[in-house]
Amino acid sequence: MKMNNLATKVTATTAVLLTSVTTARAALPADAQAAVDSVNTFATDMIAWAWPVVATITVAGIGIKLFKKFSNKAT
Repeated sequence: MKMNNLATKVTATTAVLLTSVTTARAALPADAQAAVDSVNTFATDMIAWAWPVVATITVAGIGIKLFKKFSNKAT
């Protein structure tokens, strides 16, 4: 009986949370939506720009470690 009560509470809490999330996603005013879209576009552009930099730094770091490893074996 105790487990059934817990399951009921969890189900009720989940239903309340889902309802509140659904109502919280009301339509934004046009200016606010434009601002959100602008920030989203900016973030997407920055992420797209950052990937080549991250890849370059990662490859350079691995290259330096391998160079150190093989140079230590040669001496």
